[in-house]
Amino acid sequence: KKTGRDSSTIKEEGFEDNVTQLEQRIAVVEQGLIRCGVRTARLGTEELVEFYYKLFNPGEQSQAAKMTS
Repeated sequence: KKTGRDSSTIKEEGFEDNVTQLEQRIAVVEQGLIRCGVRTARLGTEELVEFYYKLFNPGEQSQAAKMTS
């Protein structure tokens, strides 16, 4: 049965819906943290890799990873 839309279009629309829902959930969590007095910052891929590397390999750096703004 063909509906006029191919499966890749449907998958892309589903993906976009999931991205939108994820962004909304992130915003809710950020708002909750801010209300508790916690500052938030979204990290990019490179920042996350560096953070986790330093977190799990503290002896390779002069000092352990610390969260600063």
